Amino acid sequence: MASCDVCTNLGILAGYAIGLAFLGVDGGWRWMYGGGCVPPMCILVLLCVVPESPRWLFAQNKVERARHVLVLLTGSVESASHQVAAMERAKMDDDGPPPWSQVLCPPDRAVRAMVWRGFGIAFFSQAMGTEAVTYYVGAVMREAGVQTMRNVLLAITGVGVCKLVFLLIASPFFDRAGRRPMLLLSAASLFVSLCLLAGAESSDPPVPWLAVLGLCAFMASFSVGFSPLVYVCCSELFPSSVRAPAMSIALFTTRIVAGIISSSFVSLREALTPAGGWLFFAPIALAAFVFVYCFIPETKGRSLESMYSLFAHHGEPAAKRPRRRRCCLPWGGNTGTRNMQLQDEPAHDMDHAANGINGGVGPGTAVVA
Repeated sequence: MASCDVCTNLGILAGYAIGLAFLGVDGGWRWMYGGGCVPPMCILVLLCVVPESPRWLFAQNKVERARHVLVLLTGSVESASHQVAAMERAKMDDDGPPPWSQVLCPPDRAVRAMVWRGFGIAFFSQAMGTEAVTYYVGAVMREAGVQTMRNVLLAITGVGVCKLVFLLIASPFFDRAGRRPMLLLSAASLFVSLCLLAGAESSDPPVPWLAVLGLCAFMASFSVGFSPLVYVCCSELFPSSVRAPAMSIALFTTRIVAGIISSSFVSLREALTPAGGWLFFAPIALAAFVFVYCFIPETKGRSLESMYSLFAHHGEPAAKRPRRRRCCLPWGGNTGTRNMQLQDEPAHDMDHAANGINGGVGPGTAVVA
């Protein structure tokens, strides 16, 4: 997921750089638009040599073609045969896609808690205005007092470089520090950056260097957490029984929220003043911090069974909870969330966890509150 986000940010930076490269060239805007045609043309060419998904081929009863593609991808006939056999077993146990009512409001309380926490992360990832800033960073620079088009494009390119560099710096920490601490850091930094931007544009006259610094901090803050981790956390929260439709809803949520924020960004700044526009998003960043702090556990290294057990036992009456052998550290370190740590649990708890995720994975280690 992080590699995908790096490629996305590399493309954004390339778009900024193309604008700077063709500045002052006669008909340069035509070359700028023409440059945008290169990536889709490359995709069209590469699609000619990209094989179909083995799972899709298997679902269409084209088993031999699926086996052939797996051999090409794995380089091993034995490995391909094992994967085809696994798909055959999964097909026998598959009850078909769940109805949308069970995705949006699952009858199981634990599954419902897992799904809606994933949707919450998807919502907050775009509700803080990051994608709108990516689109309108040039207009923001001009309003902040950056003079001449060359300086504006240089500042925009600098923001793009900062966004990409901080993503590369933060990538190793997603597994070392964990998802939850990086999301908390991202939300807190976004709140500070929004306040900094409001201060830069509230002064008379605006302070250009402070606005550039605030935009760089804003993009860097997004890159260290919510940008690359939104789909990572969703995939680790959603049970296998509803994962595919739940992921599609999470993606749909990010696109809808981003579209609403981007289409209203300019009008919002005109109605509330530029400084007021930034302050509008600051409470949302603060709410994202509170949401992660209170409701999102650390998902790194946890199996689907353990995640299910964590939410199944969370909030149960004390008399119904399994007995615990010792106190544990909170999720992700010194936090205000309730304590849950991987422990050995009775067999009936593991069976309960496996049933709750519809048999998507085998029994595993349970988690206690």
